Parts: sequence; C-alpha cells; structure tokens
Amino acid sequence: MNFQLQFGFSDFGPVEVTDKHAHDVLTGKYGPFPLTALQSRVLGLLLSHQGAKNAIPLRDVVGKLRARYSKNYSERQVKEAVRGLTVDFRVRIAAPRTGKTGYYLVTTSAEARAAARPYIAEGIKLFQRARVLLDQHDVAELDGQIRLLLEGKKEIA
Repeated sequence: MNFQLQFGFSDFGPVEVTDKHAHDVLTGKYGPFPLTALQSRVLGLLLSHQGAKNAIPLRDVVGKLRARYSKNYSERQVKEAVRGLTVDFRVRIAAPRTGKTGYYLVTTSAEARAAARPYIAEGIKLFQRARVLLDQHDVAELDGQIRLLLEGKKEIA
C-alpha cells in the first residue's frame, strides 16, 4: 500500500510511503506512547530515505533537522531518537557502521538481515564475555531472560 504524504521538507517534495508501519507510527496509529517531537521529525525525514541506496548520513540528518526546525539537535539526540523508533515503535531503521553508512528505512529482507548482522555479532561477543564471569546457574537464568526478550514477553528493565 502506498501513501502520498507531505512532511514539510521543502527539498524533498511529496513522499511516497511504502512502509505502512512507519506511516502508522508517524500518524499515531501505532505505538506504546506518543512520539517525541524529535522522533516524529526524524521519522518524517527518513520516509524520504527508504532502502539502502537512499541512506542518509547522520551529519546530514542533523543538518537538515537543524535547518528546518532551527533547533540545535546533536548527533547523540538523533541516535537516541532512532534507537527509540526502532526498539519502542518497531520501525525498521538501518544504520550500517561500515561501507556506505547512513540511516534508511529497511525495504527488503536482505537489507533487514544486513542491518541486524552487526548487532547480533556484538550481542554474541558480549554474551560470551558475560558467560565467563557468571556461574552456570546465572548463565541459564540469563539465557531464559534473553529468550523472553526476543519473544517480546519481557521488557528490558
């Protein structure tokens, strides 16, 4: 389903939204709580950056937001807004750390797998280190907690 929306980014023009979930989040139809102003602005901008070929570097996201809203947003604030959109609102935003870097809305399963790969690798490395520090009972408990988190049955405290 495609939606035609105008988000006020004068240099973008109308945006064709192919990500219904992102549209529903932006229009308040989905989410555990309302978006912050910055989250809404970042998501509105990213609707013009769907797919890896349309990735936008962090510095450009910050620059466009500063220019459009006359607010001194920092890279750290934008990263936190993207984290919240991804984790809290389940918007599939990729942020590759190598190769062509930049933010974009995931449009294919291949993009999703490529975007998840570094997070999975990092998580495994961290778990391996924690496993050395914990006794066997604690490792089993941690494994159960991770399974609940991955199944969406538990929130991170």
